[in-house]
Amino acid sequence: FRSPPPRHAHCTSHPAMALHGLCSTLTGYTLLLFPLLFCPLATADLQTELYREAARSPLLTSLKADLQVLSDFVGQNRSKNHVAVLLHDANCPHCRQALPELNRVSAELTGQPIVLAHIDCTANKAVFKTPLGLRGFPALLFWRRRAEAWED
Repeated sequence: FRSPPPRHAHCTSHPAMALHGLCSTLTGYTLLLFPLLFCPLATADLQTELYREAARSPLLTSLKADLQVLSDFVGQNRSKNHVAVLLHDANCPHCRQALPELNRVSAELTGQPIVLAHIDCTANKAVFKTPLGLRGFPALLFWRRRAEAWED
């Protein structure tokens, strides 16, 4: 029995590979068969794939990078729900971790009075930084549910 060839050239020179000589392809990602030790390039591939899946998730609303769109979305949803919006940059490693985490949380909050959305600000960072006073990304904006108007 021969193990499949490593997916990445550097896997053969990885210290754990020298010790074990084991490399397998599991669901398309090269993982070392050593507890909690992963091929660095495969881990980056996995983070990128999780980020892309979260960006397409039906549990999260994807909004266009525009202040008016954000304002309209919050105005439409705030009367009945809390609203949380993640502003992220596809090139930021922290953002690539934050979006899949928000997707995971959205699955746990299904049925709760909260609407979760995200905005990819990769191309239009300045649109949000100056008006909202943001220093960097990711940024999670939260609006509490507005109380209904009192009726006489």
